[in-house]
Amino acid sequence: NNDRNVSGETPGTGLQITNSSPTVSNNQFTQNTKALVIESSSAPTVSGNTFSQNTTSAVEVNSSHPTFSSNTASGNGTNGIFLQGSISQNYTLSSNLPFVIQATYSVPATTTLAIDAGTIVKLSGAGNISASGKINALGSSAAKIIFTSLHDDDCGISGGCGDTNATTTTPVAGDWDNIVFNSGAASSTLQYVVVRYGGNNDNPLSNPPRGALRLIGTSIDILNSTIEKNYIAGIWMQNSTSTVISDSIIRDHSDSTSEVFYGINLTSTSTPLIKNTVFSNNETNIRADSTSSYTDGGGNSF
Repeated sequence: NNDRNVSGETPGTGLQITNSSPTVSNNQFTQNTKALVIESSSAPTVSGNTFSQNTTSAVEVNSSHPTFSSNTASGNGTNGIFLQGSISQNYTLSSNLPFVIQATYSVPATTTLAIDAGTIVKLSGAGNISASGKINALGSSAAKIIFTSLHDDDCGISGGCGDTNATTTTPVAGDWDNIVFNSGAASSTLQYVVVRYGGNNDNPLSNPPRGALRLIGTSIDILNSTIEKNYIAGIWMQNSTSTVISDSIIRDHSDSTSEVFYGINLTSTSTPLIKNTVFSNNETNIRADSTSSYTDGGGNSF
């Protein structure tokens, strides 16, 4: 019942962890404004807790490295784990409650963000992941890693992925920003991931459309993955010379306006290898500028 919510004052918080790494297990967090806040390079172990009827969020994490397992959340303003700030060491997002990103979440140079199979990451608005270090998102055929809209209760998986924002909403292309791989992200791998409803459709005419996956001066591996229903482009590459896209599905990049949507857009000397990949229902499957091209490794379907 830490439900103090007075304008201009600190909201009520059940437990706040600052620059500390306790074990938090088998507790009940009920009817707080914020249930659990973890900040300032904290690394607690958070397991077996129940979060219910908290006004805004179950858990908030700011520039910290907690470990989560076997927690449950229901009846909260957001039934998930807010992520913000950046990591400062190698860190793993584990499969438990959905992670929610509404601003930039950074992976600095020389660090690696690993994402476990079965993990769900929901983003909205300006929510994005910016990697100058590596991202290794290694799902499996039975437990895919999902990057999708906060408004998506379905996630395109059997059984759905739950109503994280506690409101009946319908996702659309461009609900969230993108995942950006910068020059330090070389050798990142996305395997058995699903990326949907990204691309950010805010002011598309005044801002260059960026696609849901954006590769800038780097090359990664995209394997056994589904890139679908994003705004303008599923994958947008700039100077990406050795990206490999294999055994994947790139689909449903289209709308009823005059804007042209792309499955993949290649710019600035991008030269990926694409093989065993199915393209469907894209207004343009692959678009390449005059400096770019792709190598057809065989087995592709258009």
